[in-house]
Amino acid sequence: MGKNIDAEHRKVRVNRLSITKKISLLVLSIVVVAIAAYAYFAISQFKADKLKYIHLVNSNITNAIGTKIKYKLDGTETDMKNIALLFKTISLRKTASPILKGIFSNNPSIIGLFLFEKFKPNAPYVTSYALLNKDLVNIRGLKLEDLKGIAKMQLDRKIASVTDEKTEFTRVNDEEQNSLIYFFDLGKSKYLTFIVGKEFLNETVETDVSEVAIIDRAGKVLAASKGFSGGEDIANHPIVLFAGENPVEEGGTEFQLRSPSSTDSYIGNFFKLNSNLMLISQVHRERAFAGMKTLTLNTLFFAVALSGIAILIGLVLSRGLTAPLQSLMTVTEDIAAGNYNPALKIKSNDEIGQLADYFVDLGKRLSQRESELEKTTELAIRDGLTGVYNHRHFAVRGEEFFNLSKRSGRKLSVILVDIDFFKKFNDTYGHQQGDQVIRDIAQVLTKSTRDTDFVARYGGEEFVVIAPDTDMEGAKNLAEKIRIAYESHKIKNINDEGYLSSTCSLGVSCLNNGTFENFKALVELADKGLYVAKKSGRNKVGTA
Repeated sequence: MGKNIDAEHRKVRVNRLSITKKISLLVLSIVVVAIAAYAYFAISQFKADKLKYIHLVNSNITNAIGTKIKYKLDGTETDMKNIALLFKTISLRKTASPILKGIFSNNPSIIGLFLFEKFKPNAPYVTSYALLNKDLVNIRGLKLEDLKGIAKMQLDRKIASVTDEKTEFTRVNDEEQNSLIYFFDLGKSKYLTFIVGKEFLNETVETDVSEVAIIDRAGKVLAASKGFSGGEDIANHPIVLFAGENPVEEGGTEFQLRSPSSTDSYIGNFFKLNSNLMLISQVHRERAFAGMKTLTLNTLFFAVALSGIAILIGLVLSRGLTAPLQSLMTVTEDIAAGNYNPALKIKSNDEIGQLADYFVDLGKRLSQRESELEKTTELAIRDGLTGVYNHRHFAVRGEEFFNLSKRSGRKLSVILVDIDFFKKFNDTYGHQQGDQVIRDIAQVLTKSTRDTDFVARYGGEEFVVIAPDTDMEGAKNLAEKIRIAYESHKIKNINDEGYLSSTCSLGVSCLNNGTFENFKALVELADKGLYVAKKSGRNKVGTA
């Protein structure tokens, strides 16, 4: 009888143990599935965030480089247009005028110019005038006849093709000294041809982040950083084709490059410099996921460790283990949601405590990487010399301020600031002192404006202030405050530890009840006000 009772008890204990195993397996399954879901979400979110930041950083870098190149190209083309205008209005057959030489020497990128004329209807074009940058010609080891021959060859090619194409790249001495060729039709069978060096293109495209190249209309690489080769034909490159299909001036996309051995994914951007030249950039998609393998292995390790903890929970049904596990699950959810510094209240020296340390370390690493990406983005929108916002970011934020003010009917003012006689500063004290002057006026602007105002470097020695919720009277008062503050500001003389002083001229415009079609028009009106201030004697506030 007693044996039968013991057997019944053993059977009950076995059944209870079976139930415990089932509960353990159920808890294990739930926990493992939850951990896998959280881990998958965390990694997916991390990948998406990293990819987004890489898109943003590459776009900002491309736009920053493109803006710099476009500014240089526009400046060079403006100089050439002025020279062409002189050729239309002044006789330069025998002696170059001082104005022409001044404009010519002001742009060190121009190697030389040639005036070709046809004196009879069926006669060939001949060179009637030439002007060379002797320093550049001597450095390159070039000869007048070689340059004249190149210019004549490209002119004949242009005339034969009957196109409106105005720029070409051609080889001068070797492949590393390609140059831009510009044509200006002066009428009456006259053509003015310029040869412009490309060194500034090579200097501009150097970057450690992206692979950058400048290409011509035919898809030939003219200047490039790593990843591209000079002279390479990339007309069928995905980002080049994408740019050709889109009428916008700049943009980006993701694409793949296939080779016999592999297929690589890239993030690419383009920036159209003009009708003939375009800047493209690409960054390998793997850059966005640097460290992802380590993160995945760590996540798998955490999942395995948590699975062991889940088995222990199922076997002993310990309340003391359930609470820490719930805390870990909450931390995982916080990390997946973007909180990389969660509050972790586990104080033990066992496996759960060790796992908690891993989560804290993971959060710190993710937080550090996110901080580094944010710093990179911030650098892309700041001016390197002054620390205020750069021209590219000003254009973007200016449109945002303008559209918001037009929708809400609120006031918006723009102040353009220009340092008086800045060139004289450079010529007298040197460019390093000039840089100090630019840094000082940026500090004065920052201190003189409100936290809600937007200060940016417009270009060179010009700055711009966007003042939201400010009418014309308030903007003029703010401009006058800036003018007085800068006039009384002492600039450190880096040459003798003394102090210098300077003044500035300011132009003001205001958005009144939607009277401007776009933000550019508002800025142009402020520029006219600046012109009024300068024309009336400088160190003044002007309005158009």
